[in-house]
Amino acid sequence: NRFSMEVTLLSGDPAFPCVLVKYLNCTVLFDCAATEGVERTRIGGAPTPLQFIPPQLQHVNVEQLDVVCISNAQTLTALPLLVTNPSFHARILATEPTVQFGRMHLSTLAHAARRSPHAQHVAELLEPEAVKNCLESVETVSYDQPITIVGAITVTALSSGYAIGASNWVLKSASHTVGYLGPSSSAISRHPMPLATTAMQNCDALIACGLARRLGASPDRMVAELCNNIGLAIANGGCALVPCAPFGVVFDLFDAVLAHLAAMQSSTVPIFFVSPTAKNSLAYANIFGHWLCASKSERLNSAEWPFNHHNQIAAKSLQHFPAIDAAFLAAYREPCVVFADHPSLRMGDALHFLGLWRANSANALILTDPDYGIDEVLAPFLPVAMRASYCPIDPRLGAQAFEAVVRETRPRQLLLPSMYAASASYSVKYEDGTILRLETGVPARLAVREPPPRAILTDEVTRGLLLQSLPSGASIGAFRATINRKDDANIVTRLPAPPQTHAALHGTLDSDALVTALQEVAFQVLFNVVPTILSFSLLNHSLPPISSTNCQKGLDAHVEDCPDGFVVRLPASNASISVLSSGTTISTVSNETLRGVLRDAVLSQLARF
Repeated sequence: NRFSMEVTLLSGDPAFPCVLVKYLNCTVLFDCAATEGVERTRIGGAPTPLQFIPPQLQHVNVEQLDVVCISNAQTLTALPLLVTNPSFHARILATEPTVQFGRMHLSTLAHAARRSPHAQHVAELLEPEAVKNCLESVETVSYDQPITIVGAITVTALSSGYAIGASNWVLKSASHTVGYLGPSSSAISRHPMPLATTAMQNCDALIACGLARRLGASPDRMVAELCNNIGLAIANGGCALVPCAPFGVVFDLFDAVLAHLAAMQSSTVPIFFVSPTAKNSLAYANIFGHWLCASKSERLNSAEWPFNHHNQIAAKSLQHFPAIDAAFLAAYREPCVVFADHPSLRMGDALHFLGLWRANSANALILTDPDYGIDEVLAPFLPVAMRASYCPIDPRLGAQAFEAVVRETRPRQLLLPSMYAASASYSVKYEDGTILRLETGVPARLAVREPPPRAILTDEVTRGLLLQSLPSGASIGAFRATINRKDDANIVTRLPAPPQTHAALHGTLDSDALVTALQEVAFQVLFNVVPTILSFSLLNHSLPPISSTNCQKGLDAHVEDCPDGFVVRLPASNASISVLSSGTTISTVSNETLRGVLRDAVLSQLARF
């Protein structure tokens, strides 16, 4: 037996992922990132606006969406657009660090965009009220904490190793496992908790996004090159500018640069961190100690600060400021190193320092963000005398690291965005399963193996059962029982007496006929035609109060057509009937009486023979 799962890539660039998954009777959105970047312009020409392209959310039926799973602070940039939709009622799941760093990321983007003529459209998309409502709706989760979505289907966050609190996700039912591999890192020299893949092993499908963009650029080698470029500028009496985001990789850079300056006897050279969220970012990096790698967590347990930069802040070797204000100007001296946003050089305080230092060849500009190429970013400002270097520090999985993860997890089906699947750079030698390409906006349907159904026999069912031993050592016995499938589990109830003979049922369900049958049921309940206990249960728990309007229309039923069937939703009863090629499912919220009434309505549409 097999059932179908539908996966749609909604982002134009998988480095900024957004993936829609329809799995069994639930709909999940993994990440909701806007694609960021800058277009190349002529040398010395006017800067092109910052690109901020939302994913193709028009492919999402917001009313049917059950849950949104956010992987890290950089993959929620389009979430405010989704949450402001009046039909959006889905749950949003993320870890606490992702929520806090995500709040900083969105507020920093919006703050910088409002002050830049090249990013006004970003400010319009990130209105403060929308951002606030979006983040207040998030449910925080821990790693390895199964969260029930629909029935027996759960989703669990796993450490991705990419950033503090960054996650991958596992979607799991009683018989299947689907893994989502977002931006991840297997580098062992970084600060986050390491990449965890055990829960993804032998999964039925693995969806992979957010792989490294700059292949062959080892993060450790790029960090060393950045330190050397900073050291050269300081040795020449100049200053160094590092445009960057105020979280993530920058925590590794602070410790590396501080150690490098100490080694070259330049520990008195100040490092300035300029961002509206600089103070909170540094504070949260230490507060979230239990989300860090083992070596940094152990320091926290020993009453030490996880990061070395905390002590340097106390010594004023590292100083943070929300902007270029009076306090900054009072502390400013040269030579120095400045970390400031934004890496696109289309907004943020980095633009001020670029204008201040560009004419001096002793100064250095070091670009580190792998999603912004040096030619595109720097072209409008050329020519510049200051020495510009490109050290893309990309901790995401490269080709070899990704192939190692695939070999370790051994998915039956591997789903890759077409730019990965078609690229020789990302070629994966994988013979244990099949590889499926994902095209943006095009649903990909795949069959997942359905194991034989199983049921658990409790002591109550097997008590007094006469067993007969077999030569193989197993035992068998006969008994009469009913099997009720609920929440993807088979529940066996033993019958006290031989059941009556029922005729077999067959036929095809029609949506209009089923709605009519449901309305007849509602009419009977409203006029107390059914037994009193049933009427009381439904009227008090599931149906709207008696009125002339309700008598005329019965249940408020909505029919939604699907590619492989239809779904009848009963909003007032918080119930639904899914009639799909994979089977018919009745969903209610802890209301067995209502479930039985809906079942009888379905059975009334089938013929007997």
